[in-house]
Amino acid sequence: MAVGDSRYRLYLYITCFVSLSGRGPINTAAMAHRDRGKFFLRKYYVLDSHVLFTMQVRSMLDCVSMCLSEENCTSINYSGIPGTKDCQINGDPGNDTATPNEDWNHAVLISEPLSTEPPPTTDPLTTVVQATTMKQAPGGVVNGTCGNFSYEAEAVMTKGYPDATPKSFSCDQIFQAPVGRRVYIIVDDIGMYGSPKLFGKNCDDKWKFHDGQVSSSENLVVKICGNDGLTTPAYFLSSGQSFLGRLTTVESGDSSRGVKYSVRFVEDICGTTIEVPPKGQVNFTSPGYGIGKLPHNFQCDITVTSPSPLRLTFPKFDLEFLWDKLSVYDGPSDASLRLSLLYGVKDGVYFTAQEGTLFLRLTTDSGVYSSGFYATAEEEPE
Repeated sequence: MAVGDSRYRLYLYITCFVSLSGRGPINTAAMAHRDRGKFFLRKYYVLDSHVLFTMQVRSMLDCVSMCLSEENCTSINYSGIPGTKDCQINGDPGNDTATPNEDWNHAVLISEPLSTEPPPTTDPLTTVVQATTMKQAPGGVVNGTCGNFSYEAEAVMTKGYPDATPKSFSCDQIFQAPVGRRVYIIVDDIGMYGSPKLFGKNCDDKWKFHDGQVSSSENLVVKICGNDGLTTPAYFLSSGQSFLGRLTTVESGDSSRGVKYSVRFVEDICGTTIEVPPKGQVNFTSPGYGIGKLPHNFQCDITVTSPSPLRLTFPKFDLEFLWDKLSVYDGPSDASLRLSLLYGVKDGVYFTAQEGTLFLRLTTDSGVYSSGFYATAEEEPE
């Protein structure tokens, strides 16, 4: 997949690369606390007996990013079983080497400077991964702080949540994702005060989400005030790298409970072309898959290409029946022949393209939230 800025994206290069045999000892001191790094990835291998700790992650990119932030990490083991996302952080292996295991993938952090072109190899199961650390809020929490943030957060809360927000108060919380990623929001709880009127309540205290760094009527995603309800959890995705949350309260009346939400930076797969390497495989998901649900009123176009006949399989597929849909086209655009219109649960469904290109268009409505899909693209087996 060759999309985005190489400083922030995971690259599985189209050609294959040299294995680690004969490369000599790893300089662990040179690798500590690097902001970015290069890994050699070997599919279906695992390093045993050197695991520092194991954690659940959302993707291999998150796993190698965690390795970069750990001082003693020299490599990772990442579970290759669909549906599991175990990440093992490994320490210095000494003279031990990884051994074959069909359920795992092993990636070793190397200390050489990043290069624009990787070295050639004849090993079809070895690739190069480049990544950066994915920053987290201190303790995973942003508690009542206003301003700009360039990291993810397990919990973001407005000031005073959940007891009472300040009166005559205004606060902007702006999240900026790295290049090649979007801001994914999950709203867990929200409560805004509205003074009584004849029908319902007035719009007094307000919460707004804007798709971008500034507030305008053109990029307003949602406004919650008075008795305007928002069913939680609710899911939002930026169209670019930034998302703005704005709280404003009035002087009179009761205090609002406030807002609690989480922030993730997810891969910007929409509008990209996924390239399958010769004899290789690429796994990808719909935005937010495994973290939450797809946002409402959303469209995402993805092109998948291969140098030979292509097979695209969906081991996991779940879209709201009839209303959320995935259109699959045999060719590079929606002007190509449509092979299928998918919705509902369709685990295991697959498609082939003899010319090596499939175009996908995912759309959602404003009804029920859908889980999305996990997909595997590879050359059509002979």
